[in-house]
Amino acid sequence: MKLRNVDVIVTHYKDGHVVPNKIRMTGDEGLRESYVIVRFKDLSHRGTHITPDGVYVDNCTLIFDCIIDMHGQERLVHLYNNPPHQEWFISDG
Repeated sequence: MKLRNVDVIVTHYKDGHVVPNKIRMTGDEGLRESYVIVRFKDLSHRGTHITPDGVYVDNCTLIFDCIIDMHGQERLVHLYNNPPHQEWFISDG
């Protein structure tokens, strides 16, 4: 399992929830690429545990299973954010 640091464009709603819209990361060729999140499932706030891909999370960690459109193909990625640090990571493992 490899975590990759990414930029994420999100929508913040007045009730406090966050919706991810786009992911931007460096591709295999070293170019910055953006991917639209087609759909997602919010898996946040489920207590402290280790996710199936081996990531330790707590109740504050934002976790999303996202389907992104990657060059015409849909791909599942796991998106993580630890709010105090404002860093986003993906795991595709």
